[in-house]
Amino acid sequence: KTGTTGQASLTNHKPESPSESTTLATPLIIYCTSFVSFSGWLLIFLACHYNAERHRIVCALRRRYSVSKSHTGSHDNYKIKKSC
Repeated sequence: KTGTTGQASLTNHKPESPSESTTLATPLIIYCTSFVSFSGWLLIFLACHYNAERHRIVCALRRRYSVSKSHTGSHDNYKIKKSC
């Protein structure tokens, strides 16, 4: 009897429906991505990667410059500006 009761409770369980935001976002994503070819997406990705890498390098140089300018001989006097 316990086997059939367990089986009945499994078959009567309703799966959860996806959230409204997921339901609305999926067709929009498919619609928007259908207009851009693979080569177009590749160019977008490379441009974003280049900008992120460039930003990382500029921030590192700014940090190095601000540390070397504010260093007066003691390790306690290091000041790093968090502009990035």
